[in-house]
Amino acid sequence: MPLLALGLPWGPAWVLGAAVAPTDATAVGALAGSLPRRQITVPRAENLVNDGTALVIYGLAAGFTVGEEHLTLPRVDALSLLAYGGGAAVGVAVAWVNMNLRRRPDDSLLGNLVMILAPFTAYLLAELIHAPVSSRSWRVG
Repeated sequence: MPLLALGLPWGPAWVLGAAVAPTDATAVGALAGSLPRRQITVPRAENLVNDGTALVIYGLAAGFTVGEEHLTLPRVDALSLLAYGGGAAVGVAVAWVNMNLRRRPDDSLLGNLVMILAPFTAYLLAELIHAPVSSRSWRVG
């Protein structure tokens, strides 16, 4: 607990820890060139899970630090389930719509438009159900 020994309270220590916790996607990208495609899938997926976990912890720690969040085990579990489950559900839905719209080979403009709008659509839908980690998603009440 070196941060606590330096006088940093628990809340800011967790915020700082969550901010520096995610693994470096560049390292996984560098490995991608030297490993077969089947073997690089696991490190990429693990990188996404680590980033997601760090964002959940960051959101909870920031809410706790500014006094908007009261941490209890059921509350942390519910918010984690919402972030992971809601994010996965939105991702699957947007991917399904994306794949069905891009199967039309004769309409390249539609394919390009869908490809550009898919990440924004996924983010906005997740924001609508409060699945992503944002200051609004973690407020109590």
